Amino acid sequence: METRDACEGKFGEELNTCMARLEALESRKDRIADADKAAYNRELDALKKKNEAAWAKFKKMKASGDSEWPGRKNDVGNAILAIQKALDESYSRFHNDTGS
Repeated sequence: METRDACEGKFGEELNTCMARLEALESRKDRIADADKAAYNRELDALKKKNEAAWAKFKKMKASGDSEWPGRKNDVGNAILAIQKALDESYSRFHNDTGS
């Protein structure tokens, strides 16, 4: 079992990776075909909200007491998995248009 510090560090790294992937998607929005721009922008907005929610959960986890921490850890882990899945789907959906 990971220590609290190791787990928080790992989650922080994973969230930073998700943020970098989101920024990479956003930087490519000029390459999206006009017909797909509205969907792309909606998807970016949804990803940003998931990212913000995951970071908020991460901050709550870090500030939580020892008795709350395990539950908050699960919340953060699930939020990270959700945003990673959503990012993977976005990359797959817009792969041809973004030059990925």
